Amino acid sequence: MALVRAKRIHYPELTITVIHAREKDKPKGRDLIDWKLVTDMPVRSD
Repeated sequence: MALVRAKRIHYPELTITVIHAREKDKPKGRDLIDWKLVTDMPVRSD
């Protein structure tokens, strides 16, 4: 079996922000909210 070599692609550096939000306690009648947002847009926290 021959090995396949991937082409080298050089991408510019990218700064990202990951926001992870999760409820602490499980509410009655539904699952916990647990989501992640990954963005390269500026994020500000006041």
